[in-house]
Amino acid sequence: MAYIGNAPADRFTSIPTVQQFNGDGSTTAFTLSRPVGTDQDLLVSVDGVIQDTAAYAVSNGTTLTFSAAPSTGTANIFVNYLGVTIGSVVHPASSSISAAGASLDGAVTINDSSADVDFRVESNGGTHTLFVDGGNDAVGLGSSRTDRGLLNVNHDNTGDAFSGSHIALTYDVAPTDNDSKAGITYATSDSDNYGYFQGAERTTSGHGAFVLRYHNNSAGGTKVMEVDSNGAVTKPLQPAFWVRPASTQSNFAADGSTVTVVWGTETYDVNADFASNTFTAPVTGKYFMHVRLNLQSIDRTASYYQVNIVTSNNSHSFIQDPRGLDTDPNHFVFNVSAVADMDASDTATVTIVQPNGTAQTDIIHTSSYSSWYGYLLG
Repeated sequence: MAYIGNAPADRFTSIPTVQQFNGDGSTTAFTLSRPVGTDQDLLVSVDGVIQDTAAYAVSNGTTLTFSAAPSTGTANIFVNYLGVTIGSVVHPASSSISAAGASLDGAVTINDSSADVDFRVESNGGTHTLFVDGGNDAVGLGSSRTDRGLLNVNHDNTGDAFSGSHIALTYDVAPTDNDSKAGITYATSDSDNYGYFQGAERTTSGHGAFVLRYHNNSAGGTKVMEVDSNGAVTKPLQPAFWVRPASTQSNFAADGSTVTVVWGTETYDVNADFASNTFTAPVTGKYFMHVRLNLQSIDRTASYYQVNIVTSNNSHSFIQDPRGLDTDPNHFVFNVSAVADMDASDTATVTIVQPNGTAQTDIIHTSSYSSWYGYLLG
């Protein structure tokens, strides 16, 4: 028995349930707008007279063929599809959809009305494998946390926590004034706050730069490296120092004892690694150092003068024999340069030795004649 009425729609497609043709008294075959399975799926009338199924046949599912050509007329052939299984379906806005699967061919738009709603995709082992936070315009991969940036990735797929290492693509990370920032943050746990940040920044002057920051639980973070628009690289936290004597160190010993040079004035000391005449390496690396000592009242009878940069691993020295001089020179400059191999917490000091002669020599401080500077090469 044929199905009475229209069958429920099973696909989201717009197909008309009726179709009309113009008869011309000779044409017997007409093309249907949709395929049908049997003759009984159609109700056909010609000039208002319902036709018996013996008067027509559906030869290949889409061609309606009459045994005799219908008479001439405008829209005088009427075809009603009885077994329509394809229709236009509008889903109620107040209801939800639950389905075992779906196959979509074409563009798909979710939340076209821009409502404050979330979109979430689960996996076998995670509740938020893909999470779109509608209210905050952010996406989470492996986490529902979207407070770190536009795209938040948590490798543990733990839902609402950053329990393992995670990264975030960010924009405007705690901007100040009119500055804007965009880049990547990385942290190893939820307590790391913003961890490391690397990316581009645009300042109020309009100049852009690539910046590496360490946030360390601070709002704006600490800049550790910058590459500006000209390609110049600056590292504002790179260990470096420049020290000078605050006063003249007069008549140091001439008995062969090691005399530590006193540095009372710091011109700069990045990261505060210099104290008590000593530089302490904050990290393991190679450190360039240079010492210039201006000595006054050299004793030409002394066997030698030796200036040393003394580190925990080695000493770097310059030695001078003044005995060939005709008189005691009033000024004599010693220069010592070194690339020192230092481990973290190793120390460096500057010493001078006069083995014999008269204790009459001074280390001058006036006009920065004497100084010691150094910085981390890498």
